[in-house]
Amino acid sequence: MRIRILAEAEQEGLETAAWYDQRQPGLGGEFLDELDRVIRRIRESPLSLPLLETIEAAGPAIRRCALHRFPYIVIFEFDADADELCIAAVSHTSRNPRYWLERLK
Repeated sequence: MRIRILAEAEQEGLETAAWYDQRQPGLGGEFLDELDRVIRRIRESPLSLPLLETIEAAGPAIRRCALHRFPYIVIFEFDADADELCIAAVSHTSRNPRYWLERLK
């Protein structure tokens, strides 16, 4: 399976890790470790994760996977026909849930 991480999602992850490191040294690395575990979980079984949003006539469904220790979710699109996973956002759970929609067009 091919995994594509959008630049904006990668930036969100890095900025979040830096923010956590400023609060407590080493916590940013723990955030990145958890993010890596979530991405591996998504890769292993993308269709087992809950739907977040479906964009009509835009192709595959949008799904999410929550980090356990941090209030973030990874938002992704899985296209089974193309065997491709696209990570669109690393989003704080209190953030507007639709800010990332433009990234998938």
